[in-house]
Amino acid sequence: MKKIIYFVLPLVLLACTPPPAPEPPKNLIEVGELEEIPELSAEDREEDREWIEDYEQRKEKLKDLATQDTKQKEIVVEKKEKVTASKVALKKEVDQILKNRAQKKAEEIFEKQIAGKVKKDSKISEEEIKTLIAKASKGELEVDELKQILIKKLGISEEEVEQIISEAKSKGEDVKKVLLAKVLEETTTLSKEEVKQVVEQVQEVATETTELLKKIGNATTAKEIRKILEDAGDISEEAISAIVEKTEEVLEEEKSFLRETMAKLYARL
Repeated sequence: MKKIIYFVLPLVLLACTPPPAPEPPKNLIEVGELEEIPELSAEDREEDREWIEDYEQRKEKLKDLATQDTKQKEIVVEKKEKVTASKVALKKEVDQILKNRAQKKAEEIFEKQIAGKVKKDSKISEEEIKTLIAKASKGELEVDELKQILIKKLGISEEEVEQIISEAKSKGEDVKKVLLAKVLEETTTLSKEEVKQVVEQVQEVATETTELLKKIGNATTAKEIRKILEDAGDISEEAISAIVEKTEEVLEEEKSFLRETMAKLYARL
């Protein structure tokens, strides 16, 4: 028993003994050994002041440039919108001239092929048929409108109309041409061959109008546009001259805009 006590006692004393204090690092610098930070000379302070002023001036200059950039962008956008508006207006005028041409040709087709051959019991008038021919010639007649005429005005069942459309699609035929032919068969005394000729002539005018629009859209000079319109025929010299003059104005406006924009870009380089 005494031996156990004697053995435990040294362990308790050892556990209660505090650890030795850590030794200070060898490269420790005493506070008293630090040198005082030298005070800046007048020359150094002046140099710092000039640097700070230069820095602030650069910041202000960058702000000014940013403001100028914003204003210039606004001016460029505004001028670009004007050019775009002029081009849109020109396109509308060209579209109208070509539609007038198509209208004239449609009236010629109607007078030569249809006038006086409308059935007495036709459920739509001669004037309505004339309007349909004109709209088709200008590419403005849609399938839905033709369907409504056949169903609501001519009394053909919806099932029959849908069957006509389905057969036309299966044969790879133009649905609008097929439905227009059906309207003419129901309302005029024209033979099927004559109806076919009328529909083909109307489609030819519509195709010409579309192709003329593409050619004019791809033209780069007023001279090219004049030739396209003159070759098309059935357009007055007055109308052609007006379009050519307007085209020259739009092209000059666009060139002026591009010159000014490029000049501003080079000025920034």
